[in-house]
Amino acid sequence: MRRTYLAAAVFSASLLTACGGAGEGTGDGNPTAGGGTNPTDQGQQPTKPTQPTEPTDPVVVSKNLSGQITGFSGGDQAFVTLSGGGELHTTRMNEQGGYQFEGLTPGVNYSVKVQAPGYSQTASVTTTTGNSNADVAVSVVPNPDGDHVYRYTWEDDGESVSGLEYASAINQPLAVEIEGLEKQVPNIAAAQMLYRDYRVVLDDSGDIAWTQAHAYRLLETLRQVPQKHCDTDVTNNGSELGLPCNPKDLKDTSWKLSNGEVDQFIAVDGQQVTLDTDAFTYANPLIANVDGRRGRFYSKSLHHAVVNYITKGGSDLVKANFILENRFGVTIDTRGNGKFSNLNSAYRNHAVIAEDREASAWQSFTPEEILIVINQLEEMPQGLHVIRDKNDANRGLKYLFRRANAHDHPLYPDAPAVAWPTAGYIEFMEKAFKGSNFEHMQRLVLHEKAHFLWHYVVTREMKLEWLQLSQWYRVDGDDSEAKLTELLQQNPYSTVVDNTAHTHGSEYQIDRDNITVDASDGWSARKTTNFVSGYAQLKNPNEDLAESVSYFLINPDKLRSRAPAKYEFIRDRLMAGVTYLQAIRDDLTFEVLNLHPDYIYPGKIKKVDITVKGAADKDKQITVDLQLHTTGENCKLDSCLEGASRAFTRLFSDADTFKDIYFYPVSASGSRRSVSDRLRATFTLANTVKNGWWAPAQITVSDPTGNERYQRSTDYGWQLYINNPGEDTVAPEYVANSLTLDLSDERLVRVSNGQVSGNCSDVSAANCRAVRVMTAEWDVDEDVKMADSSACFARFAHQSYSSYSEDVYGNFRENVNGDIDGQCKITMYTTEYHRHGQYRVGHVSMRDRALNRNSENFSDNHSTREASPKVNLNDSANPDSVAPEMSIANCNAPQDGRCISISAVPVNADKPNGETRVTIKYWARDDKSGLGTVAYNLRDPQGKDHFYYASHANTHTLFFHGDPAAWTSYTETVVLPAGSAPGTWGLANMVLHDKAGNRKTYDFTETLIFEPFEVQ
Repeated sequence: MRRTYLAAAVFSASLLTACGGAGEGTGDGNPTAGGGTNPTDQGQQPTKPTQPTEPTDPVVVSKNLSGQITGFSGGDQAFVTLSGGGELHTTRMNEQGGYQFEGLTPGVNYSVKVQAPGYSQTASVTTTTGNSNADVAVSVVPNPDGDHVYRYTWEDDGESVSGLEYASAINQPLAVEIEGLEKQVPNIAAAQMLYRDYRVVLDDSGDIAWTQAHAYRLLETLRQVPQKHCDTDVTNNGSELGLPCNPKDLKDTSWKLSNGEVDQFIAVDGQQVTLDTDAFTYANPLIANVDGRRGRFYSKSLHHAVVNYITKGGSDLVKANFILENRFGVTIDTRGNGKFSNLNSAYRNHAVIAEDREASAWQSFTPEEILIVINQLEEMPQGLHVIRDKNDANRGLKYLFRRANAHDHPLYPDAPAVAWPTAGYIEFMEKAFKGSNFEHMQRLVLHEKAHFLWHYVVTREMKLEWLQLSQWYRVDGDDSEAKLTELLQQNPYSTVVDNTAHTHGSEYQIDRDNITVDASDGWSARKTTNFVSGYAQLKNPNEDLAESVSYFLINPDKLRSRAPAKYEFIRDRLMAGVTYLQAIRDDLTFEVLNLHPDYIYPGKIKKVDITVKGAADKDKQITVDLQLHTTGENCKLDSCLEGASRAFTRLFSDADTFKDIYFYPVSASGSRRSVSDRLRATFTLANTVKNGWWAPAQITVSDPTGNERYQRSTDYGWQLYINNPGEDTVAPEYVANSLTLDLSDERLVRVSNGQVSGNCSDVSAANCRAVRVMTAEWDVDEDVKMADSSACFARFAHQSYSSYSEDVYGNFRENVNGDIDGQCKITMYTTEYHRHGQYRVGHVSMRDRALNRNSENFSDNHSTREASPKVNLNDSANPDSVAPEMSIANCNAPQDGRCISISAVPVNADKPNGETRVTIKYWARDDKSGLGTVAYNLRDPQGKDHFYYASHANTHTLFFHGDPAAWTSYTETVVLPAGSAPGTWGLANMVLHDKAGNRKTYDFTETLIFEPFEVQ
């Protein structure tokens, strides 16, 4: 049974929670309880246990229930269903007329129901705590063939929404033929309505038979999802009989239940549909108490599965758009690979940037992106599904735009997404969904929508209250209420940038051709640790709220541990008391033991020492030393509770060129350490970089366990002057109409262990493989000198909107074409597995030695952009368009011996300190090109996600060495650092890529929602 530990955890309002939480107290220089200052923010950190403590195990002990069913005639069959605590369990009556359930949750009272054609249950039966036996009596219902009486009865059983029903047996039930097989519609009222309205035939040939409870939950979920054939407001769409749905154009589909693990809870094979029974857990709201509040407790897993089915895995853009328009008030582009978009007028009238007011700048969302967007919008409380100005219904979130593959944002090239609340749309770049961080993709959707909450829902008083939670203030010193009110109403540029900090902001102007860009928002926060990410602290209160809301819904434990006051603000002031909990499949969780966990943030920066060496005409060698506040003599050898293992910053010149800088721990003498209160960065800036002052926007300081402190330039002193009178401030320029794209003839290469090792002449040799080389070249006008490495970059895009572009770096050659200063050349191998069709270059960028950057986007049928040349790859011998797959079966019930498991053992078993060896075992395969990159996230009890790549023999090879289609067992091992949080960790997700660019994401989390009846 899955997630049974959650039921107990929910009612005590704790989920994957360790011994104590981490959060910001009265630190950051404010008086502490002892009367002094607290530079390490320990004011409200969890107290370390002085005695060894056993971690609380949320998995409760199982119990069994059995009983006898009386009143049956010989040979009749019956099913027994238990419902309670959000759970559904079904079994068949045995030959002796009895039943038995094992592995139930103690403390849960279950309703026992018997379902059998021609029989009725004489009375409701409910188990009580500790009860292990429950007998049930049934009686015969009149038969319409023999008794000439048909009877149906439904009554409220006081325990479940579906109630208790029984009906006369039908000797010839409704039969439906699906793909040549005859299926019978069960004699259940909900089953008959499922077929009448949705052409869903419930098939009892699965692991368990359909029960009234299962059928009812599926019916109610289908009714929640907008579908055009059930929209009675559409002309001529209603049934002639006055029924709510008219499914005349729908095909009959057969649905069966599986007790095994099914990816995304649903599998569709033609007209055969398989549902994971775990999707029904919490599908119907359960009455529960959380934190002393009484309310409804449920999840949207079944809803997500139904959306997957209705939209055909996100590929039916028209049906997806119908759901989005009717449930969330937003419209998307539905053209797919077509030329004409339904949003042509929206692009012309609403796009902020002039060059974006043409349909060729945009495309449709991919199928996977569609499901991410709909499912994340669905997680929000229903009252926040549609965002409109309360005084003007035409203003609010109305469109979701998707920028064309391979294109960066024209103003903000680092941004994966941008929200324009006044213009009424959110735009997503390809990079928002292209990587391996699935949790970030989910949060990004919510983050951008949260900017519309700030603009249209959050009141002025709420915004002023939010400022105080992190002590936001204006750097210019103007903190008057009038000034704050003016600033809080501005429409900011908004984005989320993973691992890097972007400092630009913008103010949306009435004149859409005039967008002012400023290097600083003018905000800073006195607190430095009560943020869920560095980006939340980098920009302004609006971004802080957007990041916090996204974590509140997707990873609430991190927000609750980092900033409990913000968690409560969002829950009580914005979400009307709605609480979110994240569950991870219980067989994919493990325990970490630690007698001395590290919940302490790295100390504040107390000293900055900068040295720049190099004459005016020479390159500059720079050393930056940081020293952190620590209490007492805590930093000795490799033990430093308030020390750090790394730091990161992005240094900016006043011309906005930048360089990313990484700091590493050192001793007082400068030797490397694994953790220290001293951090050092050494790097070089060329003699042509911008002359003058260089400064960081933010420094992020981290320790080995993931505790992070974020400090803005207002928190410490910093002066770094670069004396470069020969500065180069002119970015390299793409020379118009110089881009060429070429595809070579097929040639044979020798392959060794999956990698190209030379040319090959013997076509029959086993190690000879055919490749073709795609080459992009363009001319560059550069004033001084290009970067020594990775100076050129290009994205190769396939004609299909649903296929992501490929990123490739290349080299620069000087003076190759007369007056032109040089030429960029990018090459990419294509194999027999690449997709057929047309390829183009969608984007190029260049970087010179002075760190000046420039780029160019290419679009067909665009008035101001150059069209890219194209090549056709139509002779691939074996194109691969199918993503790799992994067995997600529980190892307690493997499928043909294949499954996925995770286990953990402490490295120091006698004195566990959190250092833990974690082992993941999984089976995977690909149909053709073979398994490539594999990434995964481990989530700790504090809500921190720990991202890793799972290395294997074929991770970086061009060709798969071995049989790619054979199921193969893989083992991944990672060691968690000392100080890791004790308690229950889990495998949140895994992302698999193959060597043809296909990707498959496996999400092992489930969001559980609690809505209180009364808001406090």
